[in-house]
Amino acid sequence: MMSLKAAVIGLGNISGAHIKGWQGTDGVELIAGADVRQEAADRAKEAHGIASYTDWRQMLDEQRPDIVSICTPPAFHREAAVEALERGMHVMCEKP
Repeated sequence: MMSLKAAVIGLGNISGAHIKGWQGTDGVELIAGADVRQEAADRAKEAHGIASYTDWRQMLDEQRPDIVSICTPPAFHREAAVEALERGMHVMCEKP
């Protein structure tokens, strides 16, 4: 079975639900996370054994995930979602 690669943009509180969900989904491998806060990126790397970034565009370029969870504050959803979709990635986006 082919494994899909997932990444998370925004590593605040809600990202924990996305991370847990991806880790519990057969056929999905959580590979990376990005947050503008270095300490949040470092925590995710240590806690989940994933690549971490402070620049989500760099993460998308280098990791090429199949699926991206967008867990940033709402004002930043559109930019990240559109860029991921334009790169051919599937997007899960927090509301609103």
